[in-house]
Amino acid sequence: MLSSSAGSLHSISGWTTYRASRPASGELSLPALETLAIVAYNQPVIKAEVEQIRGVNSDGVIKTLLDRRLVKIMGRKEVPGKPLLYGTTHEFLQYFGLKD
Repeated sequence: MLSSSAGSLHSISGWTTYRASRPASGELSLPALETLAIVAYNQPVIKAEVEQIRGVNSDGVIKTLLDRRLVKIMGRKEVPGKPLLYGTTHEFLQYFGLKD
């Protein structure tokens, strides 16, 4: 009996560790929060600048933030290649309970 309880506790412990490492629906992942902070602080900012600060590719994270309407395309930077400029949105302010 004791061994089955210990097995159950181990299973529950593993599940809670797994669950704690994944954001709940509606919450932002740590990479998304990190990227959002970089965009908010440096806006308007291009993806290459975000990636230089983070040190990793940010394609997926920026797409997620665009899909959730927390960042928006603000235009293009007037440099060769004309990369997209990103900035925060009104939804970003609402998400964090901020005023204009």
